[in-house]
Amino acid sequence: MTRIGPYSVIRTLGAGGMGQVFLAASPGNRLVAVKVIHEHLLADPLLRERFRAELKAARAVSAAFTAPIVDADPDAERPWLATAYIDASSLAHLVHRGGPLAASQVLRLAAGLAEALKSMHDAGVSHRDLKPSNILAAADGPKLIDFGIARIAESERLTAAGIIVGTPGYIAPEILRGQAPTPAVDVFALGAVLYHAAAGHHLYGSGDHRTVNRRVLNDTPDLSEITDPVLRTLIADCLAPDPRARPTPAAILARLGPAPTPTLSYTSAIGTSGGGRLFGLRRRTVLAVGGCVAAIAMAITLTAVLWPAGSAVIPPHTAAAPPLFPWSVPEGQATFTGMWSTPTEVVLGTSAGLTAYSPDDGRKLWTWSPPAHGMVCEMSGTVSNGIGAVSYGTWSGTSVQCTSLQTVSVSIGQSAWKSAVSLAAPGTGNAPAGAGGRALSVADGVVTAPYAGQSNPLGGQGSATDLISVSADSGIVRWSTDFGPNAMPDGCTLTGLAQAFAGAVYTVGVCNGTATLLSLGGPQPTAAATVATLPGCVTMIDGIDFGFMVSDAGYLLIDCGPAGVDPALYVLAPGSKTPTSLELSGADAQFVGEAAGGVTWPSGFVVAGRTLYLYTSVQSGALGGGNGVIAIDMTTGKRLWTHTFDQATMVTILTADGGGVTVAAGTTAAANVVTLSAATGAPSVDYALTDAQTALFSTVQGNVIPPFALEAGSKIAIAFPDNLSTSTPLLGVLPKATSAGAGY
Repeated sequence: MTRIGPYSVIRTLGAGGMGQVFLAASPGNRLVAVKVIHEHLLADPLLRERFRAELKAARAVSAAFTAPIVDADPDAERPWLATAYIDASSLAHLVHRGGPLAASQVLRLAAGLAEALKSMHDAGVSHRDLKPSNILAAADGPKLIDFGIARIAESERLTAAGIIVGTPGYIAPEILRGQAPTPAVDVFALGAVLYHAAAGHHLYGSGDHRTVNRRVLNDTPDLSEITDPVLRTLIADCLAPDPRARPTPAAILARLGPAPTPTLSYTSAIGTSGGGRLFGLRRRTVLAVGGCVAAIAMAITLTAVLWPAGSAVIPPHTAAAPPLFPWSVPEGQATFTGMWSTPTEVVLGTSAGLTAYSPDDGRKLWTWSPPAHGMVCEMSGTVSNGIGAVSYGTWSGTSVQCTSLQTVSVSIGQSAWKSAVSLAAPGTGNAPAGAGGRALSVADGVVTAPYAGQSNPLGGQGSATDLISVSADSGIVRWSTDFGPNAMPDGCTLTGLAQAFAGAVYTVGVCNGTATLLSLGGPQPTAAATVATLPGCVTMIDGIDFGFMVSDAGYLLIDCGPAGVDPALYVLAPGSKTPTSLELSGADAQFVGEAAGGVTWPSGFVVAGRTLYLYTSVQSGALGGGNGVIAIDMTTGKRLWTHTFDQATMVTILTADGGGVTVAAGTTAAANVVTLSAATGAPSVDYALTDAQTALFSTVQGNVIPPFALEAGSKIAIAFPDNLSTSTPLLGVLPKATSAGAGY
């Protein structure tokens, strides 16, 4: 695509659920950001009506708070719009790199956002996705982006019933209870944003969306880290459970009083001299590129006095920088879904499809895309006998309906089955729903996946999540658990997690109120065989909130301690009928891996042989934020050793084999790739990371989703699914152990 309407495309900036975003130039050489709607979404008859409503919403807000829409054509073959181009860093990025803001800065931030929200609400528009990553620090002051799920008042009929839109931790409790949204939902999100800016982390923590939403509904916010009484009171009022008790944006402005007289110009605020807290940060081009609901990139100005005098943001270098990795795949093409590897292929999965690369030189070997412009929903965590499993579906206008299952040959990139297997029972019209973790797996010639049975899988309290078992070779369905509302004849309710292991399919259910490991097998599982109870697991109102089940290195690993509670991790050895509870004292066992599209995969640990490697001494609740590694013997459940890196501010677990575990460890100034001995934990330095690599690992240190690495021949392939910078890759490679200091 070289032209969009009258605009000349310069390069691709990114992609999301609704469309692609391009940097383009007008006939008069003005830079603009142009969003083009995905072709496969045009099948939705309401798409163009929704698109026009978003345009109307954006144009209704005062131009003082938006990057104005330059042009749009909702009637084009592929509808598009162009907005002013914004080059800035997000609040999330700045807080991550520079730490919490001072209370005075956060109060100024509150005033700027309140003024912006007042303008929106006066125009009849609610943002509905206010969060730190949607707030930019532009040259003329902070800005708010992505009116993607904003709704002008009279267009609420376009929102599908029962659909919850927004970002967990920033969604108001009344939305989670199914009540109609009011402008007060933005005020609730404002309170959570201000807490993040002042404390440096999310108020309701991390984890899968159900865990975070449950905290919003049930927990009293802990604001003890906010020491300024004015700011703490403001945040508490914004977070009031009753939306009628929250202050309006106008009331917030009146409470904070008039802004102080600015003492610095916008030019000096972004100058390249001085030693302020932003000095040395790479600027990041930030554009709203979507989510699963209509995304139209906008911007709202905060106040110029947010940043103190002397602060500086370094502009981009014009000179060509040395490559960050021997080869890499750029960020921003589509939502990361997963990764597979073999000695000769690295398969990167995104919502758009799968692409295989040579680990040695990055040559593209093959691509696979779902038919009919579908979107990949989930990938199996591993491959089995050269076969990986994927689920995919189509965009419904509000979400992806993941209704098809297929296997893909890793060596040639072709579908292994003649036709896809449906993940919905005939005549149901439903799509399977997950229950806090992944159920798609392939092992021992069996593919297991979530399934929408005759009853709605997650229709309410006590409902069930069904499963389907398919032959990996032929695509023939072996059985499903579609037994009606109770799912299993013996009364157990399934949680949605499953894993083929040691000739059977294991799953977790709630049986008589107790978390239970079950075994399913045979041509039709008329009843589940109880393996053992899992007393450390936490039973929730509609099942158990699990992280994952993983079959690796001959062991079945079961995580059933949701974020925010005491972790519980079990392992089942082949031939054993008694799961072993692992000794997790001092370990970080909060395995978080939630992508923007809702895909969850296990991360924060690696397994090799009989040893499990975890982080220890986690700082600020961030995965990979600790200063050491713990090794646990999965046969006994006991700790083998703990190794901490003296004065390290960053430790990222990469991969492991029989010799030990490979990690990237060091400070923000210098870091090494290090191998810790499997037997003793003794370290040996493999090679030093470059300055650019060190900066990258330090940048992603506090992200919700840590790097995800796999061995591929002589290389370590590393995905950065939650990277905060579009200038760094989604996938890169490092060599396995070399001589000390050898670099590449």
